[in-house]
Amino acid sequence: MKPKLILCLALVLSGGLFGCSTTKTHSEAANPLSLSIALLDSPNNREIYVCINTNCHFHVVITNNSKQPQNLLQEGSSWGWETMSFELIDEKGNKYLISRNGPTFWTDNAPVHWVLKPGESYVRDICFAQIYEGQNSWAGFPKELTNGGNLKVKMKAIFEETIDTSYDGAPLWHGRIESQPVVCRIFDTRSTFVDPSPYGE
Repeated sequence: MKPKLILCLALVLSGGLFGCSTTKTHSEAANPLSLSIALLDSPNNREIYVCINTNCHFHVVITNNSKQPQNLLQEGSSWGWETMSFELIDEKGNKYLISRNGPTFWTDNAPVHWVLKPGESYVRDICFAQIYEGQNSWAGFPKELTNGGNLKVKMKAIFEETIDTSYDGAPLWHGRIESQPVVCRIFDTRSTFVDPSPYGE
């Protein structure tokens, strides 16, 4: 092999290796965390659905895609209670922001945090019909979802933390991330629980 050809190959290989060592993945470059809604399809139903009922729960998954631990606010304080919200878009393009009402009084209120290690996921349990201190925890639903109706929507989760320091001085992850939207039908079944599966048949 000629010396010039060897030199060219060496430059190409070294450039490729250099590029690999300095290029960050999209998730690390943009944000160390990712967010997803855990709603599964079923062969028995034509639609994915969510019920607004105290017996119905679904989950949102926060994943640490970075190589560093990330400190996330716990829910049990005025700072952490409202970090999760949802955007609904109906088939007419109307948007609704579903957010969490905070309690009027907190005991031992402090921005305490969890530590989410690299590669770990934190699962947030969501119940749209949650009652806390005698009031609905989630608000902002359209009228179809407050009177026993149902509505087909695109739903995405939003996770946002605005403070950067925990009560003990530890640095907190802060910023905003959004999940990919999930097409689903939401049923308000608080007055009387109805199995929504027949609606999808």
